[in-house]
Amino acid sequence: MNKKTWIFIGVVLVFIIGIIVLINVLNKPKDLINKTKVVSDIKFSDAKIDKLSDKYIFYVTVTTEKESVKVKDFDAVIYDKNGERIGTLTGYIGDIDNKSKKEITIESTEDLSKAYEINYTIRINND
Repeated sequence: MNKKTWIFIGVVLVFIIGIIVLINVLNKPKDLINKTKVVSDIKFSDAKIDKLSDKYIFYVTVTTEKESVKVKDFDAVIYDKNGERIGTLTGYIGDIDNKSKKEITIESTEDLSKAYEINYTIRINND
C-alpha cells in the first residue's frame, strides 16, 4: 500500500475513535438521582426533582419483592457533584408488600438545584 492509503486509513480510524468517545460522553448521565437503589429490601426508583416556583418537589417510586415489609419512614440524603450534602428529605412509606407500588412526593424549600445523587436510609417499624 502506498503512503496516501495509510494516511486515509489513519484518518478514518481517528474519526471512528472520535465518534465512539463522543457517543460515550453524550450518553453519560448528568446526575445519578434516578439511579435505582435497594436498601433493606426496599427499592427506590424513578426519582426526580422538579422546581415549582419557590420550592422543590421530590418524587420517587418505592417497591419491594418481599412478601411484606413494615417500614416506618425513610431519609433521602441529597448530595451535589462534589459529594457535599445539600439536604435531607424525610418521607413516609408504611407497610408495603410485593403487590404494591408507592409513589412518594415530598416538598422542600431547601435549594436542591445542584442535586446529583441520593442515598436512602430506612427505619423499620418494629411494632
